[in-house]
Amino acid sequence: MDRRVARTRGRLQEALLELARERAYGDITVSDVVARAGVNRSSFYEHYTDKELLLADALDAAASSSGADLDTVVGQIDGPAPPPVLVDYLRHLAENAAVYRTALISPGVGPAIQSIGARLTSNVTRARATLGIPGDTVAVPEAVIAAGQAGAFIGAVSAWIGMEPLPPADDAARWVWTVMRSFHI
Repeated sequence: MDRRVARTRGRLQEALLELARERAYGDITVSDVVARAGVNRSSFYEHYTDKELLLADALDAAASSSGADLDTVVGQIDGPAPPPVLVDYLRHLAENAAVYRTALISPGVGPAIQSIGARLTSNVTRARATLGIPGDTVAVPEAVIAAGQAGAFIGAVSAWIGMEPLPPADDAARWVWTVMRSFHI
């Protein structure tokens, strides 16, 4: 990706996340984002069709830059304890709980959930292949198994992130890991 494109996208992503830490996501407009990012409105629309797609990209980028990238979970899935990357990911979510509550629980932010779900589905598929778990063990297509496991992950994380007060990420990691291990991945 061109450095200028990456820089503009990064500024828009950072601006949206900063604003979402200050006030409710629903109260943030594209005008607010471009003003904070220091770019013009047309630049926004060159990169994103709407605020929800920007949110999806911003959350992916923030997780990756914090070292909490679930793409690295493949190969770390053995044992009863959650892998460090899962703990790191949930700590990242806890530090940005207000933003993730919006992305995972609020209506109208489907692209963020779809983005997280697509990445998780891909990760589950790779993990199952790495472990040599056949997709037809229960006469269900691999894509359906992976999507179901990704959905269970999102459901478990959403239930935790919606709790008040928010339980510690380390506890949530154990809970989520227990749910995921129940699928034998």
